[in-house]
Amino acid sequence: GNVRLRDLGATFTLSHVENCEVLFAWLELVIANRYEPGMPALRRFLGAQGRRKFIKPLYEDLMATDWGKGRARRWYRSARGLYHSVTRATLDPIIG
Repeated sequence: GNVRLRDLGATFTLSHVENCEVLFAWLELVIANRYEPGMPALRRFLGAQGRRKFIKPLYEDLMATDWGKGRARRWYRSARGLYHSVTRATLDPIIG
């Protein structure tokens, strides 16, 4: 559970890793486990990373949960202008 995520995250400083593939995999676990200490890294990633390959699944995962919908909508409103038009066209219907 969250103790394992805490230990894993601390050992490998996963919330601050620069490799997008590794960080993306970590953030999927953060969402799946509702791991609050990982949420700031998730927000930073969604605000800085524009690749649809990474952000679409994360937004979909957030929107699939009651606790994640509000965050997804707030974060998307903040970051939407930074995303490419194709990415916005993909995400607009998902975020609603």
